[in-house]
Amino acid sequence: MKKNKKGKKINIKKFFMGAFALAFLFFLIFFFIHQLKNAPISFTLKKGRLAEEETVKAIFIRKEEVLGEINNKKRIEKIKDEGTRVAKGDGVFRYYSDDKQNIINKIDGINDEINKYLKKQKINLNSPDNEVINKEIREIINDITKETSQAKNKEMTNNILGKLQEKAKDGEIFKDDENIKRLNKEKKELENKLTKDTKMISAPFAGMVSYKIDGFEDKLKVDTIEEISSNDLKKLNIKNNVQIPKSEINGKVVDNFEAYIAAEINIENAKEKKVGDFIKLRIQGNIINAEIIKLPEKSKKNDKVIILKITENVEKLIDTRSMQITLIWWEKEGLKVSNKAIEEEKGFNFIVKNKWTYKEKIIVKVIKKTEEFSLVENYTSEELKEMGIDISGVKRPNVQEGDEIMILTDKEKQREENNTNIK
Repeated sequence: MKKNKKGKKINIKKFFMGAFALAFLFFLIFFFIHQLKNAPISFTLKKGRLAEEETVKAIFIRKEEVLGEINNKKRIEKIKDEGTRVAKGDGVFRYYSDDKQNIINKIDGINDEINKYLKKQKINLNSPDNEVINKEIREIINDITKETSQAKNKEMTNNILGKLQEKAKDGEIFKDDENIKRLNKEKKELENKLTKDTKMISAPFAGMVSYKIDGFEDKLKVDTIEEISSNDLKKLNIKNNVQIPKSEINGKVVDNFEAYIAAEINIENAKEKKVGDFIKLRIQGNIINAEIIKLPEKSKKNDKVIILKITENVEKLIDTRSMQITLIWWEKEGLKVSNKAIEEEKGFNFIVKNKWTYKEKIIVKVIKKTEEFSLVENYTSEELKEMGIDISGVKRPNVQEGDEIMILTDKEKQREENNTNIK
């Protein structure tokens, strides 16, 4: 019985000791968590870049003119390919009548008849009488090997056929051949009909050829660009990053030297800007310059439209009407500080520098600021004097790259409230 009582006492003692140890452990954990939560954070002051950026939906407006007949059902034959540069007056494409292919087939048939007839008559096509025409044919063939345009190749091929027929038409040995006369007459009539029904479309100004047409060419004009409002942009209902579709019945010429951008912006970001200023844009990963042509008008309550002019990478943007771009309102490099490390006191900004054995509160000038970070620099002695701060007889503290800067907790801020070397 005595042994059992003694054993129970030992177990109770162990229980209380264990409970005490567990409670003490919880206390330590709570204490350390509390200390960590209230401990000041420090970081090494470094130089960095700071920028104010804004992502917007950009609408591209260009000097561009759709060529050809509106609602035309005739297909076109391209003389200049997509992306080709042209001068004013250069042929871009041409229309043919619906009967074009039938006429060409008939001409080809007559050519075959003439060639067969020539072979049947065993005429020497390389006789001195035909040497001039042979030379012209060789020159055209030589040009074909250098020409990459399909339309041009076809045109040169037709020239060769024409030269071949001249041998039959103009050669003295065939002047009285009734069969050749009849065939040449039929061919001439067909050629005249084909020429009459062919309409050449030329470039109205120098630029780049495109067959991608979206219908906004006549709605978004460079001449009226400054009249565009926020409401106008909403009505357009243009989707981002959509490729402009190709047209089979029209083409256009686009100014590939400059283009304009219309976008809605946060008016606050532009409050320090004026017309004629330049900002940077990030478009498709490239940084380019843009000139401000128009800013939102303060007199118009809902006006948020900015108009920008660009002269870089214009050709790369011809395929689309709208995309997301980034406006870089300003960017600057300097000593970069978290805004949490900056304390305001009596209208001045301070940061706290850790000096190992003590902390030093230093007045700083904030030169640029975003929501998270600021760029700071030291005031000059003259600036401090103008601000009414007496630094005579005092070694003026400053900050520099490599300093350890503190982000104080509320308790630390209260403790350092009067610990400033600036009177």
